[in-house]
Amino acid sequence: MMSIEISLLISLVSVAIAVITIISNFKRNNTKDATEDATQMATVITELKSISNGIDEIKKEITSIKDEVKDTRDRTTRVEESCKQAHKRIDEIIARLENYKKERGN
Repeated sequence: MMSIEISLLISLVSVAIAVITIISNFKRNNTKDATEDATQMATVITELKSISNGIDEIKKEITSIKDEVKDTRDRTTRVEESCKQAHKRIDEIIARLENYKKERGN
């Protein structure tokens, strides 16, 4: 009877040790997985912040380029207007010269 109890006790202790080992490994693996997940998540967040900063810089550059294009467009418009006025004055001068030549020729 005692040998049955001792073998039963040894079996129970073995099962208990096995269960404790399984639980310990499970917890360690979960902790390890959680740590790896946290590391990967931190890496992703860092990369996203870097991308976000890059996008912000691109937006600033685009705004600057838009301003430069607007300034260039405004200057081009002024140059075109000035050119029109110069052509009118040149046409007037040519007309006067032609009139002068006609008057001197006659």
